[in-house]
Amino acid sequence: MSMDFHFSQEVKDQLQSIESSGQTAILVANKEHLLSILAIADKARQGVKQMIEQIKQTNAKEVIMLTGDNERTASAIANELNLSQFMHNYYLKIRRK
Repeated sequence: MSMDFHFSQEVKDQLQSIESSGQTAILVANKEHLLSILAIADKARQGVKQMIEQIKQTNAKEVIMLTGDNERTASAIANELNLSQFMHNYYLKIRRK
């Protein structure tokens, strides 16, 4: 079943804010109205940030995060982990090849 929704600028701004903070938006709607917006987020596994810092201390040339997340989410997570380089939608790119 396909539904065609047109969102107000306020809703679009909320969705962008959610995505920019590294979360995924889930929209709950009936046939006529948007009822709710839920935001969920994955957290980096415990110890990942410390592990990355240890790798950097070994004089590794680069540490690059590869993720299947969208660009905004990937950017937020990379920022949280103090990584300057990341590849987003990575798993999708592999599947297409």
